[in-house]
Formats: sequence, structure tokens, C-alpha cells
Amino acid sequence: MAGALLTACASYTAQPLPEPGAAAWSARRLDDPRVLAALDSAGGVRPLAAWRDTELAQAAWLLSPARARAGAEVEVARAALRTAGVRRSPGAATETEYSFSGEDGSSRWGLALSGLFRLELGGKRDARRAIAEAGVLAAQARGAAEAWELAGEVRRASRVVVALRREGEALGRVIGLADSTLTLAQARFDEGTLSRTELARLGAEGSELRAEHAALRRALAEAEAALAGTLGLPAAALEPLDGVRLAPLPCPATEARPALLAQALERRWDLRVLVAEYQRAEAELRLAVAESWPDLDLGPGIFFDHGTGKWTFGLGVPDLLLHGNRGPIGEAVAARELAGARVLEAQERALGQVEGALAACEARRQELAAVDDMAATARVAALEAAFTRGEVGRLDLILGRAELARLDRRRVGLEDAMELAGSALVQAAGGLPDHGEH
Repeated sequence: MAGALLTACASYTAQPLPEPGAAAWSARRLDDPRVLAALDSAGGVRPLAAWRDTELAQAAWLLSPARARAGAEVEVARAALRTAGVRRSPGAATETEYSFSGEDGSSRWGLALSGLFRLELGGKRDARRAIAEAGVLAAQARGAAEAWELAGEVRRASRVVVALRREGEALGRVIGLADSTLTLAQARFDEGTLSRTELARLGAEGSELRAEHAALRRALAEAEAALAGTLGLPAAALEPLDGVRLAPLPCPATEARPALLAQALERRWDLRVLVAEYQRAEAELRLAVAESWPDLDLGPGIFFDHGTGKWTFGLGVPDLLLHGNRGPIGEAVAARELAGARVLEAQERALGQVEGALAACEARRQELAAVDDMAATARVAALEAAFTRGEVGRLDLILGRAELARLDRRRVGLEDAMELAGSALVQAAGGLPDHGEH
């Protein structure tokens, strides 16, 4: 017995908590060999190239401390599963007697040694395993849900950066034409063919455009810093990037609504977490019902009864639940109802998010379709031909081009807004239509 006990004993080793390091944080970069190796195994890109937002999302999860924590939670759940599957260990008991009175010639000593075995009835072990299995599924789904949420944040932050850059370029073209317009207007004013009021208006428009351009530069710097923060990197780590390529996230037509609604219920990881928690509540109810069954304790042994050897067999019931365990069963039933209500609530919320994202996509599509630059393009072409013939001046031509540049800027902004709407729809539906994204 002593040897068995010593063999089963484990030893404890303390491990200090790792200290956070600001230097390690500042040294983080996208071309970290570990990140590149993981991306290469997943079909990643070479360093310093224009990364796709999907590849940035993978790098963000590889660099995130949440990844290690989520993996540790899964290991904890798996350890709980191993614990739940372990059968109860047998025990042993001994008893010693000494007769201090009476003389019949027999030995004064008596020694009993018996084993202790508990038989669990009602399926308690299977119920504990079902609880632990649901815990593993929930831990895995939580990790996947965090990775998916982070990917969505990276996609959105990348699109904001790209949209601000595109808008800045479009606004730069408008400012260039506005400056040319102001220069030509100043010449006409000097000639006496343009009023001071019109010249002042054009100058004010140019000043407003430059102020707007400065605000865009500030917003772009903030968006790049937000993207770096989402990636878990210092802002300087994004400097080697030669732009960000966006994986196409189109806004599907409204005919895809039924498929997207069904897809959201099937693929969204946050819903899978709640389903796993419902399975856990179901298994906990199963365990509460199983615990209404009493266990049996068996104790076969041997008894040296003052010189006489005897076999013994003990039988016991450790806990007679005369109340039928009704309290814990009722509590488990209520917990299962609560878990089911949470699943239904989350499903309706997910469906509402898909509906809202589809409506936003459709609104952006209609708004983009309303931007018609054909008339402005035709007018610029006509002005260019007239300018070549000497029928109009350069100012009229520049004003026509400026109008077309403003329309182009509006179209670019709506295209970027539609990209953001498509990203929101992908996030709400749990992936791209038909084939998904992992």
C-alpha cells in the first residue's frame, strides 16, 4: 500500500509569471520569421510586398496574446475531459483489534484488511464526460470566434486605411484643378473680365479643399495607427508595407438573403459557443438526474480474527437521496432553459445583423448607381474639342474637368463605403457567400 501511494504521488514545480516587456513590444514586426513561416505554410506572401487584408488578419492572430490564452483554455478543457473520464480509484482500509480481557487460549490480536470499491450507478461518469466534451467544444469555438472577430476588425481597419488613401488621392486631383482654376481666374480678374466676388469664391473653395485635405491626412494617420493597434504592432511596424491589397468582399444581391441567413446560423462561431454551452447545460441536467441514483460501496477483505482467518464482504450505500435530488435537478432544468433562450436570442440578433448589412449594401449600391458621370464626361470632351477650335478658354475647360473630378471623388467614396458594407455583411454572415472564409 505504501509503495502504491508513493508511486501515485506527484510533485509540484512553481513557475513565475512572465513579465511584460516594452522592448519586445516595440521590436514586433510583420516580417517576424515565425509569422512568415506560418503564413508560408498557409500560402502567405513574401515580406515587404503589398499584403492582403486576409494575410494581415492571419498575422494579427499569430501575434496576438489571445491566441496563446485561447489555446490554454482548450488545453484546460481537454484536461477536464481526461479528469471526467477517470474511474474512481479503489481504496483500502485496515482495522486492528487487541483483546485485553478474557482467556480462551487464542491470540489476543485481530487484523482486518479490506478493499473499498465504489460502483457509480445512473450513468454519472458518462454525464461528467458529456459536460467536459461540451466544455472542449465551447473553448474551441470561443478561440475561433475571437480569431474571426479579430479578422473582421483587421478587414475593416484595412478598408478604412485604403478608403482614406483613395479619397486623399481623389481630393488631391480636385485641389490641383482648383488651383489651376484659381490661377486662370486671377488672370481674368487682372484683365477685368471676372468679378472680385467670383475670384473670392474660388479662393475660398480652394482654402476649404486644402483644409479638408489636411483633415484627411490626420484621419489617415489615425486610421493607420488604429490598424497597427488592431494587428498588435507598433505604428512603425507598418512602414515596410507597400500598401494593403483588399480581398474582394462584394455586396451580394438581395436574392442571396435566404442563403445568407441560413449561413449565419450555421457558420457564426459566437453561435457555436452558445450551442456548446447549451450542450453543457443538457449534460449537467443529465448528471443531476444520474445523481438521484445511489452509489454502491463494496468492501471485500480478509479478517484474521484472533487466530482464525475469515473472508469478509461489505456492502454499503454512502448517500441515500430520499429527496430524489429534486433541488439540483430543478436548478439544472432552469439552467438548460436559460441556455436555450440565449441561443435563440443570439440567433435573432445574428439574423438582424445580416438583414441590416444587406440593407446597407443595397442602399450603397443604389447610391453608387445614381452617380452618373457620363454627362460630365461628355461635357468635358465637348469642351476639349471647343478649346482646340479656340471657341472656349482654358478656364472653362478646367472648370469642366474640376466638376468631373468632384464626381469621381464622390464615386470613389461610395465604392469604398460599399466595400465597408460588404465587409460588415461578411462578418455578420460568418463568411463569404457559398464558400466562406477561414
